[in-house]
Amino acid sequence: MKGIENFYQISPWLMLGLECAALFLVFSWPMVKGKTWLVSSLFLFLLVDLCTQLLELSSNSSDPVLMGPDEYQQLWNDWFQLSSLALVGKVLFVIALFQLGVGLKRFQSLVSSDYEAREI
Repeated sequence: MKGIENFYQISPWLMLGLECAALFLVFSWPMVKGKTWLVSSLFLFLLVDLCTQLLELSSNSSDPVLMGPDEYQQLWNDWFQLSSLALVGKVLFVIALFQLGVGLKRFQSLVSSDYEAREI
């Protein structure tokens, strides 16, 4: 059972690489409505994942038993800020999907009207 759980887990560094590839792919698109929202959300996802990895590395290197209340408060603030940024990124992603849907419907109507004009 443990092997199946490990099979479906994705390395966080692989996710960072996929997010970088997605951001590069979106940058290569022509300018469409909703692209800036999508770029913003992907950038926030990338920033949150990168900061999460760095925060986990820094918290694993220190002994958690020896952390004082100030260190725990700082760790809590960092995680809260990253969670808030992740939430903002998800909201931006939903906005981007709606904007891209509207843009694709407009593009589809332009293409279909152009196709109908060629037939006449």
